[in-house]
Amino acid sequence: MKLLRETIRRLLLELKIEKSQDDKANIALKKQWAAKADQSSLKKLRYIHWGSVEEIQKLLYSQGNSEISTSIHAPTGDVIPWTMDSNSLVVGVELKGWITMASNIDLDSGRHGGLFGFRDPESWNPDPTKELEYQKRTSGIPKRPSEYDVDWRIVTADIEGEPIMTKSGRIAQNIEDVLIYRAEDLIDRKEINYSSEWMEWPEAILDNWKAVAVYSPHSFVGNDDDQQRLIDLDMDCDDLGIPNKNSDR
Repeated sequence: MKLLRETIRRLLLELKIEKSQDDKANIALKKQWAAKADQSSLKKLRYIHWGSVEEIQKLLYSQGNSEISTSIHAPTGDVIPWTMDSNSLVVGVELKGWITMASNIDLDSGRHGGLFGFRDPESWNPDPTKELEYQKRTSGIPKRPSEYDVDWRIVTADIEGEPIMTKSGRIAQNIEDVLIYRAEDLIDRKEINYSSEWMEWPEAILDNWKAVAVYSPHSFVGNDDDQQRLIDLDMDCDDLGIPNKNSDR
């Protein structure tokens, strides 16, 4: 109940901040999703945020009160690290928290620029607005899907002869067709093409999260700096009592 109250509080605070029409539509979509989502079922899945060692180390010591994007993985089996460069060192942190959105394809939820006063594409302000800075200090910074961008990808993929498919095998028509409301809705792809033009990988947004495990390549062969980064990460895991699992396949 505490997590639910905090999520409602965040949504109310979002409504007080100046929004574009697209923002309002995306907030409404998020609220509609929340009303239909089965949290107990969704918690069966694994939610992993992938990044550099330095990024993951910061997350291990974070409060977890700002929403974060993750990939979605089946409850058991191998995990496929999110990376567009198979030669780079990528590690992941598995998170537990309140799921505020989930989809079988990327939600276009990246809005880091907007956190610093990026109110519209024509106006960039490097200083955070007072409202967003207050939001960051109190309930944390929210993330939202981009309904317009996801719908555009779905329609364009179909036009290009590479339609995005639903779990039931139909051709997706809009964002509603790719949303995940319960664990059974996840399309468990055995292989994920992270360079896909249509961004066909599952994404979730989590709030009030905490780290429960780390995934790192135990057989990674890199330079001395990379090896030292992995050693440092392993030491952090030991200090925090968090398991460091093998992401090798």
